[in-house]
Amino acid sequence: MSTPSPALAQSLQSAQALAQAGRVAEAERLYAQIVQADPAYADAWFLYGTVALQSGRPAEAIPRFEAALRLNRRAVPYLFNAALAHQAVGALDTAADFFRKTLRADPKLAQAHNSLGAVLQAQGNAKEAAFAFKKALALQPKYGRAHYNLGTVLHGQCKFADAALSFREAIKFEPTLAQAHTNLGVMLQELGDLPGAAEAYAQALVLNPQDAETLNNRGTLLRETGDFPAAAQSFAAAIETRPQFAEAHRNKALLHLMRGDYAEGWRDYAWRWQCPDLGPTRRPFTQASWDGQASNAPVLVWGEQGVGDEILYAGMMPDLAARGIDVIWEADARLVSLLQRSCPTVRVIARATPPDPLAATATYQVPAADLGQFFRALASDFPRDRLAYLKADPQRAADLRAQCGVQPGQRLVGLSWRSYNAVFGAHKSTDLADWAPLLAMPGLRFVNLQYGDTARERAGQPLIQPDIDLRDDLDGVAALTSACDLVITVSNTTAHLAGALGRPVWVLVPAGGGKLWYWGHGSAQSPWYPSATIFRQAADGSWAEPIAAMATRLAAP
Repeated sequence: MSTPSPALAQSLQSAQALAQAGRVAEAERLYAQIVQADPAYADAWFLYGTVALQSGRPAEAIPRFEAALRLNRRAVPYLFNAALAHQAVGALDTAADFFRKTLRADPKLAQAHNSLGAVLQAQGNAKEAAFAFKKALALQPKYGRAHYNLGTVLHGQCKFADAALSFREAIKFEPTLAQAHTNLGVMLQELGDLPGAAEAYAQALVLNPQDAETLNNRGTLLRETGDFPAAAQSFAAAIETRPQFAEAHRNKALLHLMRGDYAEGWRDYAWRWQCPDLGPTRRPFTQASWDGQASNAPVLVWGEQGVGDEILYAGMMPDLAARGIDVIWEADARLVSLLQRSCPTVRVIARATPPDPLAATATYQVPAADLGQFFRALASDFPRDRLAYLKADPQRAADLRAQCGVQPGQRLVGLSWRSYNAVFGAHKSTDLADWAPLLAMPGLRFVNLQYGDTARERAGQPLIQPDIDLRDDLDGVAALTSACDLVITVSNTTAHLAGALGRPVWVLVPAGGGKLWYWGHGSAQSPWYPSATIFRQAADGSWAEPIAAMATRLAAP
């Protein structure tokens, strides 16, 4: 590292002034002349790299920072900006290494802790990322961006209340950070504070009126509150701002499907495979997509999005069979025997990796939900004479009913009170204690249909525990469900199974998050399951009213 001549030092100041004035090209030409005249001028290399980094050209900045670091390997600004440049080009391991070197040289640099946290978070290391953000905040408590970043980690860990506090802190110290307002809205929506969420989204849009993420999130909120026209406008605005925004297209589709505008809904629903949560789950079949036309060539239909959805879309299996189409249906292994019994002309195979060899014999392939555009485009397409499309093992159903010890004059009621859906489960679930008004009613014998570890909840409750695996033996669960006179459940796989079996089923549906499209809006009936009666929350999080309504219905003669 050399001591620059006074003339070069003066030139460096001139280049900095040009850069600060926005005359970037002139500044870079001057920096280039300086480092050519004195290749050992470390600060010139550093500023030459910085102007490229700040101009959005990190790849050009990297070799300039490397030249500066060869001359001075411990200079904190050199290390920090080199880290930023590597982070910007996606070289996360190298960026993390440079941020750590920066912190070894200056452990109290809050910005470096925050930036290291961002890299660790991008690498999927949420625990260490949170630690880095907290280190930044310990050094600089009013660091709005670090509060925001910590909030994003807490959100990813489903710690919604803690995340909301972090986003509020971010807004306190950086009020114009629009994304903090947006994410606060998301957290409040998750927590059931819908007015608070609406206010947060409104503030975010004041700061950034064309932010597609906020417009999309506001649309989901309006859909939850039942303001469908405003929700449609919000999704449309998000798509206008960002035409390839897959999540907004999918949400628009779900809105149409919830309203019963099936043809329009299925059209946009194809965007689901471009969404980050579903794209990686798409099956690796390479056959041409089936266009809905009957042919002699085999068609492979593959299930998607969980067992409940697979059961829902299996309602279109008889439609395919009725048209004489040679169908191979790939499904969750737990459903194979039930689906095969229910539709013997369809060849049912278990989903596996690699796929069952029979899948390769199909000429066409189609994901199960895409059948909707061919068989459920209009409300009139739903069969009115088909109460059930799944068939349980009748002997097993009789045996299980006998095991339940149902006495003459008693009704056997299956009960399921929880959803394990990672995204919506908390909104859809109840506590078993919430069902006390029903469990105390005379003339009823309750049997447990809730899979999972429920022993502690069931202790002391009048709830028969069947001798079957309620999670993995779905054919057994179907038999037990078929043995029931009535099934009462939250919105989960049990609801789909009971409806598909044609058993009388009462479904608790939430008012806010977790109100899924196939339960419609407002009506107590579902075209997908004619035997189902829907009991809806009046307010998000309050189950007392619909459960009381069920108790009243059960007590009626």
